[in-house]
Amino acid sequence: QLPSMLFNNMTLVATNMPKEVTLSDGSVLFLNRQTRVRVAYETEVRRIYLDEGNAYFKVKSNPYRPFVILADERRIQVIGTEFEVDRHQQQVAVRVSKGIVSLKTGQEQATTYLFAGDSATSSAINSPVKMNKIAPLDVARWRFGELSFTDNPLAEVLSELNAYSPVNIELSPPSLAQSKISGRINLRQPESFFQALPML
Repeated sequence: QLPSMLFNNMTLVATNMPKEVTLSDGSVLFLNRQTRVRVAYETEVRRIYLDEGNAYFKVKSNPYRPFVILADERRIQVIGTEFEVDRHQQQVAVRVSKGIVSLKTGQEQATTYLFAGDSATSSAINSPVKMNKIAPLDVARWRFGELSFTDNPLAEVLSELNAYSPVNIELSPPSLAQSKISGRINLRQPESFFQALPML
């Protein structure tokens, strides 16, 4: 029974395990490992600051109180939806599973609108947005203990797996890094993927 003021202004951190948090307005946040967000709810606007990591949002719709996520100077505004935001160093990616999201990568850039099945990547502040199509059900599969890939470069898959396993993989020849792979990886047993990798 903590005062609602504390829930409206707090920092949430997930280190070695994902975390699920219900906010004061009923919206739900799923934080992946090594993720830090700050909640700053005000009367007129609900703000979330994604300082680092990867979070999935199930936003309670309220047209009179916008829900805004800020990842450095990139701004993501929500219209009652479910989506994932991934911030890694300078890069910010948004993947939508339901509803509509707007993304603005800086004051000099136009607003981009994303619908269910859209993925947008911004490599830096004020950079152009790179759009891709994805399966809505594959968004934030880490919530269920797995990762899902569809024609992703092997180097990208291994980079994402680094957060879940201490295994270090070196590719020889280096050109293998651009090989495309598809499938799902069980995060409870990532070693099984590494064992199968030579056969793939």
